Amino acid sequence: GESPSSMFLARVTCESCHALPGSLPGHEGVSAAGEATCLSCHGIEFAGILPEWTSEMQARVDDVSAAVVRVRRALGAHPPTPADSLLRAAEENVGLVAVGRGVHNIQFADDLLRAALQMAQDAARAGGASPALASVQLGPAIGEGQCATCHFGEGGRGDVYWNGRRFPHRRHTVNVGMGCTACHTGFDEHGGLKIESAAACDACHHVSDSPRACGLCHSSPGADTVAVAAGSFIHQPHLDMSFSCDLCHQSPTMAVSDDTCAQCHSLHHTPDRDCRLCHTPATREKHMAELAHTAGCTTCHSAEDQAGLTTWSPQICLVCHQEQEEHSGGMECTLCHEMPPLGGGGGLPAG
Repeated sequence: GESPSSMFLARVTCESCHALPGSLPGHEGVSAAGEATCLSCHGIEFAGILPEWTSEMQARVDDVSAAVVRVRRALGAHPPTPADSLLRAAEENVGLVAVGRGVHNIQFADDLLRAALQMAQDAARAGGASPALASVQLGPAIGEGQCATCHFGEGGRGDVYWNGRRFPHRRHTVNVGMGCTACHTGFDEHGGLKIESAAACDACHHVSDSPRACGLCHSSPGADTVAVAAGSFIHQPHLDMSFSCDLCHQSPTMAVSDDTCAQCHSLHHTPDRDCRLCHTPATREKHMAELAHTAGCTTCHSAEDQAGLTTWSPQICLVCHQEQEEHSGGMECTLCHEMPPLGGGGGLPAG
């Protein structure tokens, strides 16, 4: 035919693969074949390839067969002759791949399934139905020399983990049609990774800033508490106020700076604000209680930052004196402790 398999071109005989104990149902004179015969020639590094081929091809046969069935049902028991002929040819293609499981010639089997889909779509048009009934995503066609010639199932339904996160191959290769070399090196370096960090994915993944789009990868956007330079950022209170992701995260990098927070929190220093909600951990070590008592907050914080700090409060004191949170029963610290003036304009409290 026009698409001979590499095994045929290498003059590999049927008996080279069909050499295991047992026989095939309906072909009692033919010995069984399996992965063991593949590895006897190709080596252990090819382990898993035949099961991946079989699994992925069966999944595609199921998808294409279902598409052909949808068109036939839509056209009824007696579709017009052109549509019926096209559907019969499509069914024959699917049947041939199903019987051979596609593993004898992956490229030709892939071609047959794509042709079956096209004929099913043509049949739908001829019978007045929607060709979308035969819409199935099969990804890029397999060509000679492509990664999928061997790694047919790897880029299909297989998932891997990268940078500690699940990476769905099929969504990228089959659904979107990306080639393997978008992320992997070519044959000379045989499948090495070209992407070093998540930032390499930004060009595609950060074109939309909507929470719906973010949720494609971030299964629970906003559920995490994120470590930042100032301490910790808690997403949930901001989501509760109906803030959208793009209020803080801008494509393509989606990074957030302290200046972004300051757009809303420029006057967040107030006596009743619990500093530890965001500034954690080790706030005590950062503030050094003795220095704060003698030199005041202006040593590190600008006058603008302190504009709202006019009186001492338990929230301010607990930034350093965390172990004293329960000892006063919620009473004001200044009832017992005399404190110096605050930079925000407050005078010496009565104590």
